[in-house]
Amino acid sequence: MIEVDQRRIGIVGLGYIGLPLLIHLQKSNSAVFGFDVDKKLVEELNSGITRNPNIDKKALCRVVEDHKSEISTDERGLKSCHTIVVCVPTPLNESKGVDLTYLKNAVSIIDENISSNVLVINESTSYPGTLREIFAVKLQKSSARKIYLATAPERIDPGNSIPIQDIPRVVSGIDKDSKRIAKEFYDKYFRNVMLVSSPEIAEMSKLLENTFRQVNISLVNEVNDLCRRAGIDAREVIQAASTKPYGFMRFDPSAGVGGHCIPVDPEYLQYFAGKFGESLKMISAASSVNEDMGKLIFERLKVHSKNSGFSSGVILGIAYKANIPDSRETPAKILIDYFRSRGLEVSWHDPLVQKLGGETSWELKDNSWDFGLVVTAHDALDIAEAKRSCKVIFDCTGRYSSDPEIVQI
Repeated sequence: MIEVDQRRIGIVGLGYIGLPLLIHLQKSNSAVFGFDVDKKLVEELNSGITRNPNIDKKALCRVVEDHKSEISTDERGLKSCHTIVVCVPTPLNESKGVDLTYLKNAVSIIDENISSNVLVINESTSYPGTLREIFAVKLQKSSARKIYLATAPERIDPGNSIPIQDIPRVVSGIDKDSKRIAKEFYDKYFRNVMLVSSPEIAEMSKLLENTFRQVNISLVNEVNDLCRRAGIDAREVIQAASTKPYGFMRFDPSAGVGGHCIPVDPEYLQYFAGKFGESLKMISAASSVNEDMGKLIFERLKVHSKNSGFSSGVILGIAYKANIPDSRETPAKILIDYFRSRGLEVSWHDPLVQKLGGETSWELKDNSWDFGLVVTAHDALDIAEAKRSCKVIFDCTGRYSSDPEIVQI
């Protein structure tokens, strides 16, 4: 039976996906080689510093101190790894199209630093066919070496307390041996591993998961607006609907969708549909709702500003999710851009995010604005200070619904 040496495992990309995986593997007494092209990031990690608040710094230090493991920018370290997991970003470009630059660069680096009898796994999210079109074409171009290829789309929810090993994994491979070897690998480190029949099934399942979330978030935001116009409490409606023990999944109104998955993965699915001359109408509609949130919330503020004449405001919380410092694809950016296009002077404050797009978080205590808008309700957000700094506070999150001084929108 064909076997792959799994005594030393390489992780390519040490961001929100790769670093937790590397630490988990090291905790399981595996020798790990973490590679990233970001020199500053690698220097920080080797000093026991991480930008990821969900990482146990003691666990990171154990990786650094483990003589069997290494974190480096030297790609040659991959030569001694016979199992390599790719965990690089797959973002959108400025035109909202797929950007596989990081993924293609990772595959090229792997191609230059492996020989034969190596299992390469892609955990980076992409469209169905990526393993065959990008990995296989590059890594299996020569019959002189045997490369096994698998995919296991990442499943990490930043800020969620579920241990990584308890999150079920969907796995597949490009051929029978790749499937078996990959399944054996994940079975060592995860409690629930589902082997599916093809890489395309696994790749599509990840896109469906987050497209489902985007569509439902957009739906509840539209329903919230309708309820508001009709004088109905949307959150109470949702609470009532949530009592149904089947067929309903709760989503709450917000300022829109953000992060590295929900706004991005549907566009990868739409890109895949385009290969067949199709366009998924539901995705287009959901994306449109999200893009219109700036206008929608601006109109709500106008209703409340008739007597006060708002001219300046501060966005409170610019991360895409509460209690994490990640601002990728944040819906707050849509709001800021739209508000400014309408002549408002808009600043932003976030206790966890210090810089975004060349701008810096404003201090609350030394400033005053006509209004504050809670977009992301971090636990660390000083709402009392925000009240003193703003004439009125609006809340998109429902976090402060019990506070009579804060207006729910």
